Amino acid sequence: RWFAVAAVMVIGLGWRTVWSEEGLAKVEEERGRALAAIKGALSEGEQKEKSEVELKRGAYEKGMREALPWLKENVMLTRRFEGVLEKVDTIEDAKLGAKLLREALRDGEGVLEFRMVKEAELPVGFPEPTPVGEVRLKKYPAYRMAAAKQSGETFAFWTLFGHIKKNDIAMTAPVEMTFGESEKEQGRMKQMAFLYGSQEIGQVGKDGAVNVVDVEPMMTVSIGMRGEAAERGREEARRYLEEWLKEHAKEYRAAGPLRMMGYNSPGVVSGKRYFEFEIPVVGVEGEEEKTDSLNGR
Repeated sequence: RWFAVAAVMVIGLGWRTVWSEEGLAKVEEERGRALAAIKGALSEGEQKEKSEVELKRGAYEKGMREALPWLKENVMLTRRFEGVLEKVDTIEDAKLGAKLLREALRDGEGVLEFRMVKEAELPVGFPEPTPVGEVRLKKYPAYRMAAAKQSGETFAFWTLFGHIKKNDIAMTAPVEMTFGESEKEQGRMKQMAFLYGSQEIGQVGKDGAVNVVDVEPMMTVSIGMRGEAAERGREEARRYLEEWLKEHAKEYRAAGPLRMMGYNSPGVVSGKRYFEFEIPVVGVEGEEEKTDSLNGR
């Protein structure tokens, strides 16, 4: 199993939230259209001669603008593309402009084609991971987890690993990592937790430095990410999630600190790793009932 060799587990602009099957199908179609526009632009640009930099730039820019309307749900790519287009408009050097556009299109292609490497099962009833770059409202069932306070990532990981090995408990994904709430501690991991496959496994209580607890059903606002879970990515994710909360202030409010849900081990190459950043939320007064209706959207 992958965790046996892991020293550390690292883990739309339209602001739609929980999806019906019809809604999910529509988003998949939109992703496909955006990807087709991106691939078409890259192909057209690469077929131009090196000397035809203006034509290359034009092909890349045209494709990016064609992809944008289909990326409403992908806040990350929308911001990236809009930023690059704005920057390129101020650049007279066609070669540099083409380079910036091509790099952004390649990144977009990678995001839209990304598929998570599944290394372990989700706990019973858990929602599917959020697509990379998209912001969604997620509803979690009650679950059981083994948690350890963080005094170093390696220490917490091996403490938890020892607990599940001793108790013959199967590893699941994701691994939950919670950050501090105060401004001073926002970038500091405070707790790591391994999630049990179901609440039928084991029992709550202390086991040395590990505390096994049951977590009540909850909602989070989540964004999918890929690559290295570095500070830059964390703060980018936090910004998008806080924007979502601001947009939905009449419906939801934050109910806890930022957390990272890590799905892959260091055995997966960095470019293939997947993780989510989430902020727990609750409905504001008078809006709790509305949450249940989201599944019908």
